[in-house]
Amino acid sequence: WLRPLCINFVMCFFLMPGLALALAWAIGASREQLAGMVLLASVNGGQASNLCCLIAGADVPLSILMTVSTTFGGIVLTPLLLKTLLGAVIRVDSWGILRSTVQVVLFPVLMGVVSKATVPRLCDAMKPGIPVLGILVSIFVVGATVASCAPQILGASFTLHAALLLFHILGAGAGYLLPAWLGGHCVESRTVAIEVSMKSAAFAFVLAVLHFEDFDVRVPAAVDCIWCPLFAAALGAVWRAKSAGLEAGAWAAEYKPRW
Repeated sequence: WLRPLCINFVMCFFLMPGLALALAWAIGASREQLAGMVLLASVNGGQASNLCCLIAGADVPLSILMTVSTTFGGIVLTPLLLKTLLGAVIRVDSWGILRSTVQVVLFPVLMGVVSKATVPRLCDAMKPGIPVLGILVSIFVVGATVASCAPQILGASFTLHAALLLFHILGAGAGYLLPAWLGGHCVESRTVAIEVSMKSAAFAFVLAVLHFEDFDVRVPAAVDCIWCPLFAAALGAVWRAKSAGLEAGAWAAEYKPRW
C-alpha cells in the first residue's frame, strides 16, 4: 500500500498544482483566475472520491487512506504551495490559510476521535444517520457555493471550463498510468487515478472567500464544484461497466490488496 499512497501524495501536491499553473498560462487566465486554479489544485483530495472508488470497483480502504493522508498533509502543504507559487502574482495570507485549514480539517477530525473515545454509545447510535447527513450537508455546501457565483459561472469563458475539465482528465490519466507502469494492478491504478483527479473544490472555495480579496479567485473552485463530481462519477460508471463483464470471483482473486 505504501507505493500507491506515496504516488498519490506526490501527485496531489506537486503534479496537480504545476498542471493547474500550466493550464492557466495556456488559456491566458487572468491573475485572479490563475490564483483560483492553483488554489484548487493545492488543496487535499475530495472526500467524495471514496464513493467514486466504490462505484468504480477500486480499492476503497486504500482510497480512504489516501484521502486521510492528503487531508493532513494539506494542513502544511496547501499554504506553503500557495505562498511559493502565487506569492509573486497575488497577495497570499499563508498564515491565515494555515489557520483556516487547521480549523476546517484538523478540529473536526479531533472532535470525532474524542467523541468516539468519550461517548461511544452516542456515536454508535448516530452512525446509521451519518451518511445521509453527510450527503445533505454536501448538497447544501455545493449548492450554496454554486449559487453564490452563479452569474460568474455562467459568464465564465469556455476556456476556463475546458481547462478545469482537462485538469481532471490529465490528472486521472497520470494517476492511472504511473502505477500501471510501475507494475500495479488496474484496481490500484483506478484508485490512484480517482484520488489524484478529485479535489476538494468546496474547501478551495472557502479559502478563496476567507483569504483572497479578489472575487474572481473563487470562480474556478465554484466552476469545479460542477465539473469535478460529474467527471468522477462518469469515470466511476465507465470502470464499473467494464468490471461488470468479469466474474466477481475471478476479479476478487486477481487483486490482493497488501494491507
